[in-house]
Amino acid sequence: METLSGRLCSDFARPARRQVKPERLHDQCGHRLCRKDRGIVALGKLRSDYSVGIAAAVNDERILQNNLAASPILQDVTVPLLVERGHASAAMGYNHALDVADAEIVVFVHQDVYLPRGWKQRLELAVGALERTGKNWAVLGVIGLDLTGNIVGRSWSNGLQREVGGPVSSPVAVQSVDEIVIVLKKATGIHFDESLPGFHLYGTDIVQTAIAAGYEAYVFDGPVVHNSLPVRELGSSYRLAYRYMRCKWKAKLPILTPILPITRTEWPLVKRWCKEKKNSFARRFKPLPRPVRCQTPSGVARQLNYDVIVE
Repeated sequence: METLSGRLCSDFARPARRQVKPERLHDQCGHRLCRKDRGIVALGKLRSDYSVGIAAAVNDERILQNNLAASPILQDVTVPLLVERGHASAAMGYNHALDVADAEIVVFVHQDVYLPRGWKQRLELAVGALERTGKNWAVLGVIGLDLTGNIVGRSWSNGLQREVGGPVSSPVAVQSVDEIVIVLKKATGIHFDESLPGFHLYGTDIVQTAIAAGYEAYVFDGPVVHNSLPVRELGSSYRLAYRYMRCKWKAKLPILTPILPITRTEWPLVKRWCKEKKNSFARRFKPLPRPVRCQTPSGVARQLNYDVIVE
């Protein structure tokens, strides 16, 4: 049985960055993936020269085409899609995209997320509201935990078969965001931590990194459809990331995240692990139906009134 004991900080040596070139081409839906010859996107109310780019770490072309690549925002030729493949961690892939992106605002999106019609306008309104009020923001999300631990923002989860969270009338300061969508202002110089292993908790880490650097992080009302499958077990990679975060941010613990609180002990992790094993045993006697992804995430967005034009 796998041990849940902690690890020392020294166990997490910084991996060498792999030089993996992103794909820049026209995808099967005709979306422009190249960096050159872009137009300028009007973003916010204080200035009109912000440009926006979308980046995704991809390991399944079909999932990408059925979800993120089908998003209306990518019908705008001024919004490029930067695809990253073959990286050992989310941080490595996202940093590479961030370094090569021409866009001033880079939106990191899971490949199984659909951005509804009007999502870009919601982003513009949120950025405009923050800048009009002088907020020193670096990171935005669509769902996360505020400074008191309440869930703010909203998204539809296919894996949970329900909407998570609820609408917010204006951007809300947060201590962590869900990784399904992370918006980063490139001019801040904030990067993802490539020592954080795997593909978990980098949303919480980038928020805490921004706060430690004197910036702020917010969730805005930008609902999306997360066409996910149920997560039965977090797995060893999550436990590895959790222990790294415990070590890195020990002076700021506890930190609340969308999945588990990061605390000075591993009790939340142990409790979750025990629950997973109990549920796994129960499924031997009562198997669950095979989970499937939604075939039309755009239809889900319309039914939930996500797919609207914001005036």
